[in-house]
Amino acid sequence: MKKTLYFILFLLIISCKKELVVPPIINEPPVVVVPPTSPYTLTTTVISGFNVPNFTNDVVAKGVNLAISGVILYQKDNIEHLIIPATLFYTYPLIPTLHLTKIDNNWSYENSYSDASMGCGRDYTCIDTTKKSWIFSDSGPELDNQPWPFGNLILMKTEGNKVSFSNISTVKSYYHSVSSGDINNDGLIDVIGLHMGTKGNNYLGLHSYTQNSNGSFTENNNIFDPSDFFGGRAGGAVLIQDLYGDSRPEIVRGDYGFNSTFQKPNDRYSVNIFSYNSTFGKYKLDKDPGPLGMFKINDRGTTSIKAADFNKDGNIDLAIATEGTNYNGIEIWFNDGKGNFTPSNNKLDYTFDQLQFREFDIIDFDKDGYPDIILHGWSGNLLKTGNSLNINKLFWKNNNGVMGDYNKGLDIPKITPSYVKVFKVNNKLTFLALKGNLDGTITINEIVVN
Repeated sequence: MKKTLYFILFLLIISCKKELVVPPIINEPPVVVVPPTSPYTLTTTVISGFNVPNFTNDVVAKGVNLAISGVILYQKDNIEHLIIPATLFYTYPLIPTLHLTKIDNNWSYENSYSDASMGCGRDYTCIDTTKKSWIFSDSGPELDNQPWPFGNLILMKTEGNKVSFSNISTVKSYYHSVSSGDINNDGLIDVIGLHMGTKGNNYLGLHSYTQNSNGSFTENNNIFDPSDFFGGRAGGAVLIQDLYGDSRPEIVRGDYGFNSTFQKPNDRYSVNIFSYNSTFGKYKLDKDPGPLGMFKINDRGTTSIKAADFNKDGNIDLAIATEGTNYNGIEIWFNDGKGNFTPSNNKLDYTFDQLQFREFDIIDFDKDGYPDIILHGWSGNLLKTGNSLNINKLFWKNNNGVMGDYNKGLDIPKITPSYVKVFKVNNKLTFLALKGNLDGTITINEIVVN
């Protein structure tokens, strides 16, 4: 009996061993959590330890904080250059232009240039993208209860890690805008500076300087017919751009407001387009559409004009920025293919408490083939909230020819710059947020969009 029980137990044990299966060992890879990529990279540098001769720290700081329109950031030979035409705007003294450089990722103060002291650097244009040569338009300071002294057109050349300046204009004027292009078809880039106003040493309002083979410039206002500059017409911005696809670029002038003291109602216009007339051998007034769109309101004045094919129909359109009483905005004017420009429903409007800007750039920031617009802003509760900066509000996205808002996630905490401008540096979209501090330092915030 016992042998039988032992035998049964033995069979049960053997049976259990056969059913016992050891699972194979599986080496699973670890789970890696990838944090979301930040939409931007912020680098902040405080420049200190420099001195601008004969100017106190607080004056230099104020000059930096008012310099938005003339500030340039660019790169040449792996060196970043920051040009700040410091200005007090409404008063003397004229502050030298400041030059800072970034070499091996380190910003430093290079020098100040008294021969480029500007009352207000209003605009600039690049005349050589390889050598990085620029023309600044200086309007001079807007003095209280005194005649305005006006300013010059100033050439800046980049030479290694330094820059040099020289004056190309023959008469001082209220140079509110400047543009460049080959207006005499000789292969050299020429310059037109816009004198804002109806009075001055040159009553045409558009001052032309053609480039010589040695790089110098000669005033050449004979390219215009004086009879086309009639009445008391003023201007706020100028653009040299091939709008018609012919052998010569056109010249566009935008109106700037209406002043009944100096002007008559029929002096009000919107844009004037001058095209080259081979019969006269001059640029003649070709299009004069009258006060359309935003220009129906008399206090609207042009601050910047740029061109691009916004609706991708093969014709170059215009983007026109204006300012007025508690107002700044942009309006897109479409080209019908025959050089007739009419205002569209693509409009951007802000009051000063919302967002202030005067200039802008055209950049296809989302790379969809449609040109977009990015504003250069300095104030407004849409841009600055507490100690944070909302750069999203500077984008105006082109959605297949229809402009609208865009949110790139660019809410930058804990920075309080005086203004923000956009540049392409090393082919990357870079926002420059600057601030001059009362202790004489300069805070540079570089915001690179990822």
